[in-house]
Amino acid sequence: APHVAPYIRHMRRSLLVYHCVDRWSAFRDYSAERMTASEAQLLGEADVVIASALDLVVHCERHSRRVHYVPHGVDVAHFATALDPGPLPEELRAIPEPRVGFFGLIREWIDLELIRQLADRTGYSFVLIGETRTDLGELRSHPDIYLLGRRPYERLPEYCRGFQAAVIPFHTNSLTRSVNPIKLREYAAAGLPIVSSDLPEVRRCPDIAYCASDVDSWVTRLTEAVERGRDERERRAQADRVRPQDWSVICGQIGEIIDRTSAVATRDW
Repeated sequence: APHVAPYIRHMRRSLLVYHCVDRWSAFRDYSAERMTASEAQLLGEADVVIASALDLVVHCERHSRRVHYVPHGVDVAHFATALDPGPLPEELRAIPEPRVGFFGLIREWIDLELIRQLADRTGYSFVLIGETRTDLGELRSHPDIYLLGRRPYERLPEYCRGFQAAVIPFHTNSLTRSVNPIKLREYAAAGLPIVSSDLPEVRRCPDIAYCASDVDSWVTRLTEAVERGRDERERRAQADRVRPQDWSVICGQIGEIIDRTSAVATRDW
């Protein structure tokens, strides 16, 4: 996070790279004023700025002319193991199909009311995996919503194997408009059809995800996604779509940007 800016400005270095992945001033737990000031300082001093969303590119370009748009990648090999035959986690086997999955931190940006309404309207089993840092309210007692808590990253493909679709049910606000969800490509690499809130960075990926703007469109899209998620060929095709976005490729792109900047800086020295 950019609040480290005052502590690193006097450190010896050849280059300073800032990887901007969030609109830090929009987080509820952070001081917006402090984050804004620290990030402005960091952007002004950085030799390279990598932004994971186009909204963040525009944001960073207010203070820097060295901003590059590089979306997140995915560990394809890890998540694609969801396509291999294998047992499901015991707790998942006890949950009725069709199962709609979510994994990630459950905080104020998750639209819990939307999840409740979708469970009411579809009758699907909604399986939420992740640490909770917000009041879950009625979701705790809903018969079709299963709150499993945090599970190890290594085991996420096992759970994806038992899902028929996956969701990104975010509120749309200043924070989430800048989000490029890492789980978007992780779901896809696991072969899962995806329905998401209408987020700009998800809208840029119509090959792997559908966006929904209200409950009715969510229900329609989710029904379609669940049907596709029952088809093994569809699931393998979904995983193939993100193979070119493996982290090895993305890190290579970032490395090339840094190398070019380093070469210019060396000549200037």
